[in-house]
Amino acid sequence: MPVTFLGETVGERQTKIIRIPVCRLASGMELSVAVHVLRGSGDGPAVGVMSAHHGEELFTTELFRRLRQILLDSHFRGTVLMVPCANPPSFEAGTRNTPIDMHNLNRVFPGNAGGWFSEKLAAAIWDRFVPAIDAFIDYHCGGEDTEIHYTYTLDPGTPFGRTVHELALLGSAPVLWQTTLPAGSLSGETMHGQMPTVILEVGGGPSFGTDLMDRGLAAACRILRKLGVLDGPVGRGEARAIVRKGGAVRPVHGGLFLPEVGHDALGTSVPGGTVLGRVVAPDTFEELDVIRAPYAVTELMMVRSRISKVHPGEYAYILGDGESGGPV
Repeated sequence: MPVTFLGETVGERQTKIIRIPVCRLASGMELSVAVHVLRGSGDGPAVGVMSAHHGEELFTTELFRRLRQILLDSHFRGTVLMVPCANPPSFEAGTRNTPIDMHNLNRVFPGNAGGWFSEKLAAAIWDRFVPAIDAFIDYHCGGEDTEIHYTYTLDPGTPFGRTVHELALLGSAPVLWQTTLPAGSLSGETMHGQMPTVILEVGGGPSFGTDLMDRGLAAACRILRKLGVLDGPVGRGEARAIVRKGGAVRPVHGGLFLPEVGHDALGTSVPGGTVLGRVVAPDTFEELDVIRAPYAVTELMMVRSRISKVHPGEYAYILGDGESGGPV
């Protein structure tokens, strides 16, 4: 049977790009968000997949371009609604936050149609996209100089928590982070509504040309099999450990960032006290900051893997306490 999205019909084994209208910009241009509606054969769930809440997340937008082709080349059921670029102004500017109002789109859901621009954008996605889906796959990644690889999960002690955890186990990341999601995140809101949701953090600017693209795509296919969209055995994800404590480590001073632990260590653990990176002054070469692993067993969930400029307080690493959780 065909499906209808925003008043447009998409027949079986057809695909159509349908745009969610948002508002008119100061330039006079009409802003909209493109949704690729991929209709399979027969009955099946409607699964939403989204990337680039933040404009610096190029890696997952390219991952979606490849995932779309995989689906078009496959026999699948149900409908996949794909949003490869959720925040077009942020993508254009290459900024994490929306340049028009400098808000973080993924902290203002479910949005407010009468609020700031980012809130309007969030409200358009929440009101038009979310009601059309039964399950949600939310992809995020690092920026120009950072790489991420972990998957969020919930306590499997409740029925819904178990549903989320089983999806998280199918991800490509070695580490699962069991934690409360930030207020205003889209996935936090879909989970609050008991929608099966998985948040996959994979890759970043330095990850092109590595195996993270293939691993991220494989994770999407495993999850789509689990949800009944793709045929074939579900397979097993790559998770080896769960952490329940962790967070971002940020430099005190800005300058030239020199990584000592980078891409090759992403997803592994290092002993406490290990030097992860240093910040030096670009003019005098004075060492301004030394970033060390803070936990006895420190899980590396995000790394700044390039020599790069860094501002004080910017992301350097996201680290987990390996002793706060345990093996999968």
